[in-house]
Amino acid sequence: MTSTSQIDVALDVTQELRSPGKLTSTPCIEKRTRFMSIGLMRFIAAGGVLLSHSWYYTSERLSHSDLQFPAGAHGVDLFFVISGFVMIVSSRQLIGKPNGALVFSIRRLVRIVPLYWAATTFKLAVAILTTGLALHVTINPVNVIFSYLFIPSYNGPYISPILHPGWTLNYEMMFYFLFATSILIGASQILFVGTILIVFSALSFFVEPGAPAYTFYFNTIVLEFALGMLIAQFLAETRQRPFWGILLTALGLILLFAFNADDFFDPNPWRIFSLGIPAALAIIGAIHLEGLISPRYKRLLDIFADASYALYLIPPITAPIVPLLFRWLGFDYPSLCVFFTALFCLFTGFSAYFLFDRPITTFLRARLEPRT
Repeated sequence: MTSTSQIDVALDVTQELRSPGKLTSTPCIEKRTRFMSIGLMRFIAAGGVLLSHSWYYTSERLSHSDLQFPAGAHGVDLFFVISGFVMIVSSRQLIGKPNGALVFSIRRLVRIVPLYWAATTFKLAVAILTTGLALHVTINPVNVIFSYLFIPSYNGPYISPILHPGWTLNYEMMFYFLFATSILIGASQILFVGTILIVFSALSFFVEPGAPAYTFYFNTIVLEFALGMLIAQFLAETRQRPFWGILLTALGLILLFAFNADDFFDPNPWRIFSLGIPAALAIIGAIHLEGLISPRYKRLLDIFADASYALYLIPPITAPIVPLLFRWLGFDYPSLCVFFTALFCLFTGFSAYFLFDRPITTFLRARLEPRT
């Protein structure tokens, strides 16, 4: 489950941080293209989803217990707000350029598609070649093709791609399409994209169970992209107030992860208030904490941020391995299993990032991205 994809940019910070470590108010750095604090929030979002998967697969494959951590999946709400924020901040230099929409689209596709296609292909191969290892998968031509194309389709009774976390990427791709269109036609990203997202959100109140798959987009969760865009547009360059940053970040994360939400397959029209607003508070707080992060940690935080996509996408494939191993060995220790499952997911996620995601992304950007 989760941001995307959000969600991420491989651009350098344009200016140095000022006065790190002080709790006094400091000016925000204007026109920054990358925030270390936002990168850290991406890692936290991926970590929440990873923990929820570790608990879930331990319960499903080993202990059959109701003791889980479903609130960890709320990291996807954090991802969506971050995605809206990052798209505004990272595309500033593309606005008004003749090939701005093309560059934006290529960057997004290169960042999202390779790892997702590779992970989907692996999951599909496991489902076809084995029995009982890949659960919750319905193999049919439509769902297979639509999964690769980021088009919503039914996977059994639910609207979901073959690789379940891809449901968030379906939203991300819709958002990227709208954003690229706004750049192409020279429209305001806030007004053009925001208006369409509001319409999609309003339509969610009329969606009935069993509705066509395209109604997947009609959900108030899409307003989380709009929240991120608004934060980037109006708050990213405000004066940093670290005290309020600590307060808002803590409050947002507690509200986001401390309470369990409804079933993700049961659209909650009030989700924007119960999860979207807390996620937005956490991001606003993180912006105000930017000045507290020493530049010496930039490289490490950049790795954490960029690896968050792999840490989100890969664990649902690898997490079942540890519970199955525990069951085969006769080790009925759920808490210990969760711990080792989380460690294994971190290992496989970072491995996928260093061995596949980062090299292929760097290679494709160098060859496909046109000059601006």
